[in-house]
Amino acid sequence: MNKIDSSQINLDSLKDGLNLNVVSEDNNGLVPQLPTENPSTSYLRGDGTWANLQGTRTITYVTLSPTSWTGSTKPYSQTATVQDLTSDSTVYVEPDYSQSNIVNMLDEAGMCMIVATDQSTNTLTFKALKDKPSIAITYKVTVENSGIKLASNE
Repeated sequence: MNKIDSSQINLDSLKDGLNLNVVSEDNNGLVPQLPTENPSTSYLRGDGTWANLQGTRTITYVTLSPTSWTGSTKPYSQTATVQDLTSDSTVYVEPDYSQSNIVNMLDEAGMCMIVATDQSTNTLTFKALKDKPSIAITYKVTVENSGIKLASNE
C-alpha cells in the first residue's frame, strides 16, 4: 500500500479532484454548498449535482357520504374524484385527523372495513367490505407522480 505524504496535498487540488462546490473554508475544513433543490422532487447524482424528477405531489380531501355507497350486498363501493391521479400514481390514503369527529370516523371505518381498492384517471374507488358506514368519513389522499417512467419490455 502506498502512503500519501499529506504535505504534498493542497486544498485547491483536493477540491478540484472531488468536484466540490465550496462556499468557504473554516478551521474544520471545507464548508460545502448546500443544495437549494427540493429533496422530494430532486435526487443527488453520483457526481454531486442535482437532477429534477419532474414529479408532483397533490393532496385531496375526499368525504365518503353514507348515502353514496352502491351495491345491495357487500362489498359496497363508492368512487371519489382525486386530482392528478393516474393508474401509475403512488397513492397514500389516511383519515383526515383534523375532523372533530375523528374517533367516530376511525371506529366506523374499522367496523365497516373500508379500503381503497382501485385507481384510474382522477378516480379512486373505496370499498366497504363488511357494512355500509352510517356516517360521512373523510380521508386525506396524497398522490405522487414521480415523472420517472421505468423501461418495459412491451
